[in-house]
Amino acid sequence: MPFDLRAKSHTCIHVFQILNGNAPEYLNDMFQFAGYSHYSPGLGKHRSLKQLKTNTELYQACVMYNRCKLWNSLPVTIRGATSKSDLKKSCIYFYFINE
Repeated sequence: MPFDLRAKSHTCIHVFQILNGNAPEYLNDMFQFAGYSHYSPGLGKHRSLKQLKTNTELYQACVMYNRCKLWNSLPVTIRGATSKSDLKKSCIYFYFINE
């Protein structure tokens, strides 16, 4: 598997573990699910992460920003995976098809 695809899938797996409480406390506080908005109802139930707006390009290089962006780019069916192994298989398949 090419390095960039492997890095993306590992990042998604790491976010999955954080969101499911399988990471240290300081990482659990790093991400928040997006809440309900009248602009996009039902966003929270699709396991989307709250993405902060950036004012500079420097913030776009931040780990938190990139992980949120990558996680939110996954289809809802993949984000709704119930196990790490299911997520891993789905991510690898998704990135191979779309790259």
